[in-house]
Amino acid sequence: MNYDLIADIVGKIKLEYLRTGTWHEQSCIELIDLTRKIPLFICYQRGIPQDEVEDLIQSAFQEGFNRLATLTDHRSFPRYLYIIALNLCRQYWKKRCRSGNTINIDDYIPIEADAEGADRMESRQIDREDLRDAIGRLADGYRDVICLYYFGGFSSTEIANMTHSCVNTVTSKLGRARRMLRRLMEEKP
Repeated sequence: MNYDLIADIVGKIKLEYLRTGTWHEQSCIELIDLTRKIPLFICYQRGIPQDEVEDLIQSAFQEGFNRLATLTDHRSFPRYLYIIALNLCRQYWKKRCRSGNTINIDDYIPIEADAEGADRMESRQIDREDLRDAIGRLADGYRDVICLYYFGGFSSTEIANMTHSCVNTVTSKLGRARRMLRRLMEEKP
């Protein structure tokens, strides 16, 4: 992810908005194209049903653009979008649980993300379903790091930027999460 390019585009959008009160449409489209996979990945990772994903992504960008004028560090837009998407997914599940319409999250884990991760793990002959169950049993922080790294294709540095933590913290969490996954896979009956 090119943070300098994103910062330039955010700066252009913000300047146009502050000057004219309107969004620079082409720059907005560019920014969405560059950062779309962040909320998309969060929605998939959090098990949002396919028919709800587009609405949540649209809401994430809408909220991101509405608060763009208050953003001081233009390079932090991807992290900002990540947090917005994460909060929208949490709100979705809270609302869904309150209404009594709970579902099995495993039904909504996307094939694309699963296939990518399974390809990376294929050499160890790990059953996809067992891996998915083990990842689902990890604590949120560890699950996020594992999913962002293996299924999202983000580097440790990019994850650190998105989650507003140190690269060493992300690396440590990845190591711990791998050990936890190994133990969970060994415990499997």
